[in-house]
Amino acid sequence: RKYFWSLFTLCSSLGVRTQQGSRKTVSRLTRKETELTFVLLTIVNMDPEEREIRLQAREVCELFKGRFKEEEMMMVIKEIGGKLPAVDFILKEDPEVVSQFLKKSKSYVTAMQEDSKKLSSHLDEWITIESGKRQFACEGCVRFWWKRVPIRKEVSRCRKCQVKYDAVPRENEWGLGAFYCLTENCGKEFLEYAVMNMSESMCFD
Repeated sequence: RKYFWSLFTLCSSLGVRTQQGSRKTVSRLTRKETELTFVLLTIVNMDPEEREIRLQAREVCELFKGRFKEEEMMMVIKEIGGKLPAVDFILKEDPEVVSQFLKKSKSYVTAMQEDSKKLSSHLDEWITIESGKRQFACEGCVRFWWKRVPIRKEVSRCRKCQVKYDAVPRENEWGLGAFYCLTENCGKEFLEYAVMNMSESMCFD
């Protein structure tokens, strides 16, 4: 569903209509927009297992900052059996074995493995904390929403105006909050709509 929704949102913003797999474009589409639409159509119509492998390959390619092509990483994930075993194979296996498998020079693989120490902190974070639920707000549309997004890139697009926004800082998130009365002999707890660390509310007891 999420892939279909992404495609539907993109097509709506670009003026593209899809009917039973057909694709109609309008003249104002740029080449990049047309290519992106085609990629999304391909992903939607892809076998679920193949789609998952491709998405894993993209994550690993991002981790290695473009050192590998997506097709290369898909091959590694299929052969090794998953994205984490694939990363482990590339970083820890004998450079000779990796170079033969990936058809890259041994010196290239050795240099990459030496850089793995710098990547280790990013890798640990990538494995253990892949995503988080964050709040986003659009001032123009006067609306806010919550969305689970990758920790590495906390952005979300407003569905109304299609503008991308960074996440609201956690210390300024708002919603239904709990208040505690600090008056002696009261200590009442009550709920009010508020901004975290900023709003105050009056106790009527």
